[in-house]
Amino acid sequence: MLVSAAWNNAADNEANRARVHSAWDKVSHHTSGFYVNLNSADQKAIDDNYGPNRTRLAALKKKYDPENLFRLNANIRPAA
Repeated sequence: MLVSAAWNNAADNEANRARVHSAWDKVSHHTSGFYVNLNSADQKAIDDNYGPNRTRLAALKKKYDPENLFRLNANIRPAA
């Protein structure tokens, strides 16, 4: 599910973003997780998004990206 909006006047940013967030709040309880390339979630929400795969993914991240170079999306932290 996606809520999308566009507008021309930057002066309308705050009001229009509030409308988008309000629309999302009305439907978000029908969803689970989020598209990982478009997020501003906190780390707990990111970890929850990967569900039971998170532990396996963190181990892979530790093996192949221990320096966490690829971290600019919904980051999976390397396993400790």
